[in-house]
Amino acid sequence: MSAARGSPGFAARALRGDARCSARRQLRRSTPSRTARAASSDHPRGDRGTEKARRGVPHSGYHRTVGARRPFFEGWYFRVTLPEARNNLSLIYHVYDPDLRDSPRRAAGAQVCAPGGGYLFRESADVDAFAAAPHSLALRMPMGGTSDAATGADEDELLFFEVSDDGRRHRGRLVASTTREDESIWPSAKRVESVEWDFSVKVEAGFGARGDGADSSSSSSSSRHKSTAGWLSALPVFEPHYQILMAHGLATGHVTVDGVKTAFANAPAYAEKNWGGAGFPSKWFWTQCNAFPEAPGVSVTATGANRGVVCLPGVREEVAGILIHVPRSVGSSPGEGTKETKETTKNDAESSADTDVALYQFLPIRAGGEEPAEVAWSVKPWGSWRVSAKTSTHECEVVCVIDPADARPGSTTVLRAPVDDHRRGMEPTCREHFRGRMTVSLWERSGQGWGSGERGRCILNAIVSDVAAVEVGGGPWDENWE
Repeated sequence: MSAARGSPGFAARALRGDARCSARRQLRRSTPSRTARAASSDHPRGDRGTEKARRGVPHSGYHRTVGARRPFFEGWYFRVTLPEARNNLSLIYHVYDPDLRDSPRRAAGAQVCAPGGGYLFRESADVDAFAAAPHSLALRMPMGGTSDAATGADEDELLFFEVSDDGRRHRGRLVASTTREDESIWPSAKRVESVEWDFSVKVEAGFGARGDGADSSSSSSSSRHKSTAGWLSALPVFEPHYQILMAHGLATGHVTVDGVKTAFANAPAYAEKNWGGAGFPSKWFWTQCNAFPEAPGVSVTATGANRGVVCLPGVREEVAGILIHVPRSVGSSPGEGTKETKETTKNDAESSADTDVALYQFLPIRAGGEEPAEVAWSVKPWGSWRVSAKTSTHECEVVCVIDPADARPGSTTVLRAPVDDHRRGMEPTCREHFRGRMTVSLWERSGQGWGSGERGRCILNAIVSDVAAVEVGGGPWDENWE
């Protein structure tokens, strides 16, 4: 297993002069109704919406600096898990270079991973039609370059994607592009011709704090949402930036794929995003799950990447992290074969007192005042992901595999993702599967310093889900990454 110990700067595994260019995963979101038109005006600086937005998850808003002539992208990833059917709906939105009119990759678009494994991609060069709020999670994109006001078309005839109400409402309607997809990548059985969705989300946990269950009249709980990378997210040093927007939510609504409607109620929902102006990681892995039958509300994300350091040209670093949200109602059993400790740790005290959810953060940087973690991983080119991490107070392990019964032809979805080249846009460099088997364990430790001590209380004792999202991207992937 590879290990990376963090510092207040960046992870220790820095590689100089690595010229390999592949790709990195991305995230997204947008729309066009009159309601959604508020995406760019609901929460302008200084209005009544700003105060509420500032108490929400950091970096929920659009990061574009209007008029800044530099490469820029922002992407959003939304996932709804349908555990009973072992199915999935993923909505992935992106925007490139809105202020570089001569950029060859200037565009905005969407990808849909539909229930049943289908895939649809739609993109438009009319980036001026894309709008997003600067302080909250709201955006819209009418596809085809015209809005309902301009065309007078009925809303049920429009093509668009939309997020509104600070990420609590999602709507869209898309049809496949007339450009023919590569049959070797997306055979006809994987292609979707039309998809329409409409669902609402109750936010149970943002990042480091609970969501809609919090008392909105009090700033004590909602203000405790955190930036995933702490103060480093404000600096263009470690790009692309990354933020979990919603660790856990409950989605209710429907999606219709080629005329087949799938309804769902209180389905586990998750959201994250990336943004920046520099290149993308040349190689990465990612696993995510917030649908554990024996531990409702637990949310786990484990990810790693080989990325460039903006302020040190020619230098690359390998970095990984694990982020776990645990409701106070889950966990706290004594570890098997370990001694139980009644000591309240810093994470527990900070996170559970006001928010009813504890964030266990294992990152190789000093994010949000937390101790840097030692993170190790061993990821095969396909089929196995093992990531572990520890600090002086906690230790965790995340193991994902694809069961042989699920490793059949056609079970994988190939996604488009950004590449490490400012001249190129979305390319099919990412492989994802939505029926991964994830096992998660989390312990307290009784140490007095970095990585020291023994396992104590077992917080999560090998909890299991068979609907984890697992992914590898970029490359090369000709051997295990350790």
